[in-house]
Amino acid sequence: MENNQQLQENQNIEPQLAQNPEQLNVPDKMFRYRDVVAGSIVGGPFAAAYFFYKNFKISGNIKPAKIALFSFIIGVPALLLVLAIILPQSIPRAAFTGLYVGLITFAAQKYMKPLTDYYEHMKGEFRSANRATLNTVIFLVAYIVMFFGGFWAYFRTIDNTITLGDTFSLIVLGEKFDSKTYLQYVDEFTSNDSKALAEFERVSSTTDNPREIEKSVDSALQLYTANKDLITKIQELKPFPTPIQKEVDYLTEYNSLRIEYFTYIRAATKDSDIGPNNANIIKANQVVSRIDALAAKQPKRDTK
Repeated sequence: MENNQQLQENQNIEPQLAQNPEQLNVPDKMFRYRDVVAGSIVGGPFAAAYFFYKNFKISGNIKPAKIALFSFIIGVPALLLVLAIILPQSIPRAAFTGLYVGLITFAAQKYMKPLTDYYEHMKGEFRSANRATLNTVIFLVAYIVMFFGGFWAYFRTIDNTITLGDTFSLIVLGEKFDSKTYLQYVDEFTSNDSKALAEFERVSSTTDNPREIEKSVDSALQLYTANKDLITKIQELKPFPTPIQKEVDYLTEYNSLRIEYFTYIRAATKDSDIGPNNANIIKANQVVSRIDALAAKQPKRDTK
């Protein structure tokens, strides 16, 4: 009896069952300590909230039961999210998994072990390991659905064509994908595209001199050739998350069409008649239609 009292004092739990042993004849049963630990780790925060809440509640500790619900459903996920935001991206995700396992192990050792030890000492009945496993699986599935569903909803605010499969790809492959380098290449690609179009538009709108137009076309072709080299570098960053692969495919096709367009314009500058009936100008305009059709297939992105 002294050991039981000392255990309660050390852990500051004071379960009502210790004061009223006859309350052990309750219609519900506790989960064993090992099942609480394993289920909480494998099943995620929602499973931890359930296991801790049930055992606290059966012991008559209603306030700790409510605290457990809040801590594991809101507190622990919020803590991990904040750390993921403020800590450097170089820290692997395994570190967060290790932190979660450590938190669960500490909490279970401090609160569940003395509780379940005393419950077993008082001849209380425990739920089977099969029941604990079933609950773990249910909460694990629910957690996965909510986790991926939440990310999917977020990604949809950026790109309304994102699918659940795309979301899975972003989360699984996103950790290894060098997004920083990719964005640098894309920014350079976009800059080259803007420069080429702006310069050609400026020259073609201010002069009919074929030689001047040819110079601007040559400059544009140099920029799109540089973009072709950038695409080669981008391809070296594989594997891509699915949405990134779609964007790379678009950039590749778009750049090829721009090279084709300016090649026709350059050929037109060699002709005596560079008007709208010029065969090369007609072909160039057909390429523009293909570029417009390609752009229409792209995701409608939120620019707000």
